[in-house]
Amino acid sequence: MHPFDSVRVKLSFAGKPPAALLKSDLFLENQRSESSSWCDPGTAGNTLLRGILQSQPVEVSTLQGVVNLTTGNLGKAECCELLALVGLRSFGEEAAELMVRNASMVFAAGQANAKNLISMEVTKSRLTPDKQVIVSTETLERHMYVMNSNGFCFVVEPEICLDVEKLPGAEFFISEDEMDAAGVSRWGENGSQHWRCMVTCLNGSSTIMNEMGHMCELGDEPEIRLNSFGG
Repeated sequence: MHPFDSVRVKLSFAGKPPAALLKSDLFLENQRSESSSWCDPGTAGNTLLRGILQSQPVEVSTLQGVVNLTTGNLGKAECCELLALVGLRSFGEEAAELMVRNASMVFAAGQANAKNLISMEVTKSRLTPDKQVIVSTETLERHMYVMNSNGFCFVVEPEICLDVEKLPGAEFFISEDEMDAAGVSRWGENGSQHWRCMVTCLNGSSTIMNEMGHMCELGDEPEIRLNSFGG
């Protein structure tokens, strides 16, 4: 028995998604209004105008903040198309199975091809023999917990894109608790309001904020500024 009857996916990006995804009709956000929203939709003029509008690309310059791309219910062919868009090759039933059983693999491939992919939701629905619908949602979201070269600890919000190759000497952790333990080991129980920080987006700028409320913008070279913070 197939493990699901329908699957839907939502991808969230910090800023503009890749152009190939913005052009794909797989996502509801890229689809134009149906003819029912038009006056006299069958007239030659409206038919021509709809064709012109549908051929226009999404205006990517207007996409800011977190941008979501959401699919409808995906069949085998649509699953194959989505996997191809994120850089994975698969066919038919295999594609559908991969989407459901290995969502983390799909998300990792998407991140490798689009560094600003911050989260992915896979919603599955299954119709039981007694006609009940069971719905489950798997959410995958990136996080970063890092101690810089000066021993200051940062919880980096998903919307912030940092290149770890530009953070020499930094230490990364699997969880916030593990990072906090490393901070306490270095600094002691007191004073965490100084060395424990968050990296967030304020007024469109990547900003460090500690528990005392002190703030520092990261500017055009966020990795360098973060790694030298507290030195």
